[in-house]
Amino acid sequence: MSLFFSCVVVAVDLMDPKNDPDVQSHIKRGYFELKDGDGQPTSQITEDVVLRMRDDFLVYAEPRLSGQARDLTVSVAWDNPYYTAHARYTDKELYIGLWGGFLRAPGMNTSILSFTMCHELGHLIGGEPRQTNDSGENITAEGPSDFFAAFKCVADFLERHPQYRPQTSPQVRQLCQQSKACELSLEAGLQTFQFLQKWGFAPYEPVSLTKKAPAVEEFTPNAYPSYQCRVDTVVAGAICLRDQRTTCSPPPCWWPQGRPYPQN
Repeated sequence: MSLFFSCVVVAVDLMDPKNDPDVQSHIKRGYFELKDGDGQPTSQITEDVVLRMRDDFLVYAEPRLSGQARDLTVSVAWDNPYYTAHARYTDKELYIGLWGGFLRAPGMNTSILSFTMCHELGHLIGGEPRQTNDSGENITAEGPSDFFAAFKCVADFLERHPQYRPQTSPQVRQLCQQSKACELSLEAGLQTFQFLQKWGFAPYEPVSLTKKAPAVEEFTPNAYPSYQCRVDTVVAGAICLRDQRTTCSPPPCWWPQGRPYPQN
């Protein structure tokens, strides 16, 4: 999974996935599966909404693809039961895939899907630093794709499409100091990683806007940052939007502090 998106957003109630029967009922042989009909009563999103969002995102992304030799395709596999969103290059296209187990999982909403599509676009056009493993196809790495979504994509997309915007929490509004772009980016990113944490397999530890993940000494291009580090990434990008910076540095939890960051 690469990231692994008008509805009313509600908070996701989190608990350790090992103790969450809603999560455990969908895990089979170590792989997540949401079967037909499951998840729809509590998912805040429908197939029609996803398809409209896909079309709106393609229109939004088109001006950003200038200079690209390939067109962007966003494929929605609503009936595919598996939980994933992913991006890849092919010979003819830039490809984003959204599968039904991910889209229909309880807690999914339009702001989470917005951030997800921005993250996957970041894999394709985010530039350096990139993954280096054979399966990565030289796509932009995970932390930088989160950073692209937070700083360069999701707030802009949601400002253009207010029907997909999240309701913002008091904590987000306080941190953003009346910056609408900051609020949109931070709320969408925070909801995304709370959602991924609910359905993920990593050991559960609540994420926070106030605590920080440990700093690293080296960048690891082929690894996922921790959930807290990914929230730190969103905070960094959102604060740059708040302060109207034209250049921005990622958090030290995945990019070594003091090392120049590529300004793609």
